[in-house]
Amino acid sequence: LYGFDRAKQSIRQYNFSILVEGQIDLVMTHQAGFTNTVASMGTAITSFHMDRLKRISGNIVIALDADAAGLASALKTAPIAMRAGMDVKIAVLPEGKDPADLVREDKEKWRQGVGEAGHVIDFLLARITSSESDARKAKQRVTREVLPYVALIENGIDQAHFISRIATAIGVDDAIVAQEYRKLPQETIGLPKEE
Repeated sequence: LYGFDRAKQSIRQYNFSILVEGQIDLVMTHQAGFTNTVASMGTAITSFHMDRLKRISGNIVIALDADAAGLASALKTAPIAMRAGMDVKIAVLPEGKDPADLVREDKEKWRQGVGEAGHVIDFLLARITSSESDARKAKQRVTREVLPYVALIENGIDQAHFISRIATAIGVDDAIVAQEYRKLPQETIGLPKEE
């Protein structure tokens, strides 16, 4: 993790880390005062990285580029952090912007993006429900794309919380979502597995 040595104290102080991708993003965010930022430097994030971060704080905001590649990378990183027992949020940045661009253009928009970061499950729910006009397809996508993330949450009360959030978002009873959740295979489908 690039910048980990310099970010440790701030991560401890603010009780969360911000994960960006690349040196420029890291340097710009640190210069703007977001010294709790670390970068993946184009390498795959592993459970080793997440364990190091979790020792300081169990909270992480993933703030990668606001494009398809950044989203794909965030959704590969989130399960690794969740398996490490971390609380994972995703920052919503303006389309096509990376953290360095945003910090350079408008530091307050960057602060807002990080501050309004939502839990990965809420982030996915919002993306699906806002982009899928067919209610039945939205429910199918939520079952396939969101429920596996619930399986990565260790705390049963937290799981119940997100089952209820999902049920509300797609307009079905909690019991039905819980039933679908129980059908998930032991190895959750669609989430990257570490080698």
